[in-house]
Amino acid sequence: MTKTAKLNLTFLILAIFSIGGSYAYVLLTNGMELPIYADLLVAQLLILLPAWGYTKKEHINLYKEIRHRRLHFGALLCLVGITLLSMPLLSFLNLFSSLFVPNAAAGLAEQMTGGPGWMNILFLAVIPAFSEEFVFRGVFFHGYRSHGFWKAALMSGLIFGLMHLNFNQFSYGFVLGVIFAAVVEASGSIYASMAIHFLINFQSAQAINALTSLTASGVEEEGMLEISGAFKQTYLVTTVIVVGIVAIVTTALVVVLVKLLAKLCDREDYFAWVLNGGEKKALQKRGTSRLIDPFFIGAAAICILFMVSRLLI
Repeated sequence: MTKTAKLNLTFLILAIFSIGGSYAYVLLTNGMELPIYADLLVAQLLILLPAWGYTKKEHINLYKEIRHRRLHFGALLCLVGITLLSMPLLSFLNLFSSLFVPNAAAGLAEQMTGGPGWMNILFLAVIPAFSEEFVFRGVFFHGYRSHGFWKAALMSGLIFGLMHLNFNQFSYGFVLGVIFAAVVEASGSIYASMAIHFLINFQSAQAINALTSLTASGVEEEGMLEISGAFKQTYLVTTVIVVGIVAIVTTALVVVLVKLLAKLCDREDYFAWVLNGGEKKALQKRGTSRLIDPFFIGAAAICILFMVSRLLI
């Protein structure tokens, strides 16, 4: 079995393990009043364990396999800029998908409202930034990297989106996965994607904390939900159009900053070679194994069927 086939098999195991494990968790905790943080922790473990098992079975030296060079202050500032300029695109995808499917992120935010601020940051920003980047950029992106940057970025991004297991988060999870892969490639460090992942989720955690503060100060949650519902009915389509126009400009600036990141990390020539097709020509001469196989198709089908079932229930 090729390395690619083993990775695709790991994706299949990951999909089955995550979905099956979540059902088992619900059955085992039936009738128990557990905090949302327990659910989030279990979800992260269900993602981590299959990937960790793959690295152990294949005797992969993570320290050597995953690029992890230090990032200097200039690179970190660049990552902050990439994060901020990515937000309009992510907001557009989130709002656009909300026209057709439920907003899963809003549902999670509602469950976390009222919780301790530091717990929201820990379970929404800190833990996922490390665990999910280890799995999707560390294991999958680096594993598929022998097929070239673009194929590896698209494959790992697709898996990242699918493993959110709902259409709303898939829409921007896939795009985020590609952006995360790009900053890893540009910087030569997985710490870059961890930083952006943390910053994006940190903003969400802080928004939940702000909502908690408003609720505690006497603003009725039901009233806020009514305002939110009215906004969705009246202004959502207009907002999608406006945010989409803004996203076109800011996404172009994201591309500029990713290239600047490569320059700051002394990888400008290499990154240009990758983006301009130099790597693709080299791979065509060498040849690569098949990327899509029955394992991958089966895993993707399981994820999609599960997402459809959630819409029907």
